[in-house]
Amino acid sequence: MGISLALALLVSLLPPRMALAQAEAEEQETYETQRGDVSFGSKRRSPEEAWVPGAKRKLNPLRDIPSRIGLYFERRALDAVDVFSIQGAIGSGLALDFELTDFVHFGLGGSSVRLFGARGREMVHDTDHHLHFPLSNIAYAALGDDRWMLLHKRTTHPVGASNPLLEDECVWLLPAVMNGAPLRKTRPTWQKFNLEGGVTLGFLGGRVGLRPGELADFLLGFFGVDIAHDDPAEYTAPNAMPNIPKKKRLWGVKPPESKKQDGQSPAPPAAQTQDGPPRK
Repeated sequence: MGISLALALLVSLLPPRMALAQAEAEEQETYETQRGDVSFGSKRRSPEEAWVPGAKRKLNPLRDIPSRIGLYFERRALDAVDVFSIQGAIGSGLALDFELTDFVHFGLGGSSVRLFGARGREMVHDTDHHLHFPLSNIAYAALGDDRWMLLHKRTTHPVGASNPLLEDECVWLLPAVMNGAPLRKTRPTWQKFNLEGGVTLGFLGGRVGLRPGELADFLLGFFGVDIAHDDPAEYTAPNAMPNIPKKKRLWGVKPPESKKQDGQSPAPPAAQTQDGPPRK
């Protein structure tokens, strides 16, 4: 008999307690939403803990298969662009030159032009000066310079810059002497085998080039090898967690205050009833 009465009492108390628990959960969720807390499964953390500006997330291997396919073709396209260089030239001169790797250069005539175009995926806007046989021989001999046998000289500056990006001096079919040439000095050894040629006729000209090292990088890229280490990184996106300031008021509801006011202790929590949320 006593057990039956206890069970009956428990059943009678269960709905109000469930209602109270549900009301408390809803109020807590409302307050955390106002305060800016973010849910992570069973844990709740504030935006300062859950979201950091610039945080990245990697692609989900299954969900983001289309993005991975797009990234693959983007990498192959950029590697293909890197294989070639092409620039138009505007200026003056009459010149023809060839650069067979960084070590064998030769040419005829001379020119001073501005280059517009691309060196692989890099856009180019440079001032380019060439002095070749026989003009280089005549000029240096007239100046009494012992370099009058010089057959090739090229100096390239980015437009508006004073320091040369490229400065080559070499004797016929002998290794080029690089002076103050960061473009050649800083790039890897396998890029020193680029092939390039240029021509200037009067006021117009152009340059084209083939880069065997980049061609190897393009072909190996089909097998997932990036010898140039220039492929775009796997797509990442900022962690899009909301950065809501703490205690920001939403929907016209003021969150509970917990800070001390005028040196007084925080107010005690409101009394609770079994019929709903705490009474104000």
